[in-house]
Amino acid sequence: GASLALSFFVFVPDWPGAGGLNLMDGPSFAAYRRSRHGGPFALAKGREHQYITGVQFFADAGANAARRYYTVPHGTRVYVLQNDEGAKRWPFSEAHERTLLEKLRPPLPT
Repeated sequence: GASLALSFFVFVPDWPGAGGLNLMDGPSFAAYRRSRHGGPFALAKGREHQYITGVQFFADAGANAARRYYTVPHGTRVYVLQNDEGAKRWPFSEAHERTLLEKLRPPLPT
């Protein structure tokens, strides 16, 4: 039968030497990695990106919803993992990678 198109974005702290990162950086995942800058992952640099903290009760904070966001002090690796069918269906380009990293950046102070 036909293979399913699979595509995953995996966000993990940039902690070199961690067992899981060694696995994802190694040959077992090489066929599935689709980063576009030449390395095994895209790197969102420390203090240059943010994400939602996971504190779900902040979701209805109204005008103060920005407090849900956390500026990360360490780097975060973004692994784009796709099988061949996923890469054909949802190609991940250099422009996509740049846009992804830009969208993770904290807003400029007002």
